[in-house]
Amino acid sequence: MVPFPAQGHLNQLLHLSHLVISYGIPVHYAGSAMHNHQAKVRVQGWDPESLTKIQFHNFQLPPYTSPPPKPDLCVPFPVHLQPLFDISTHLRKPVSELLDQLSAKYRRIIVVHDSMMASVVQDVKVIPNAESFRFVTVPAFTQFFGFWQAIPES
Repeated sequence: MVPFPAQGHLNQLLHLSHLVISYGIPVHYAGSAMHNHQAKVRVQGWDPESLTKIQFHNFQLPPYTSPPPKPDLCVPFPVHLQPLFDISTHLRKPVSELLDQLSAKYRRIIVVHDSMMASVVQDVKVIPNAESFRFVTVPAFTQFFGFWQAIPES
């Protein structure tokens, strides 16, 4: 699992990880040390044992600063997340190295990544026993509504 390091994104892939381990499938959760810690601390309602079954890989990100959110923008893009998006590209090399290690250990590896982390997992394509799947964190209704609004009225 390779989540985008923002709380709603971390939580969704952590919950998917919880579901996957319930089937006895090993799960590796790769992200920054700080964000992995935040995700683990915020988990509620789980058997404490289940969190220990997920193998967390904590990578370091360079320091960064985020501006405060600007809710009054005419374009509703969360500009306060842009520095985090930019800095997360530093995860490409450590994630690629992790995938190489896992591909040598397992017959097949599946990488589930946040859609915003595609650039981080792009090296999956050169690993013969690996494939990746994009996890879309935006609800289907929100996507549908966006497409619906884009349809020109006739």
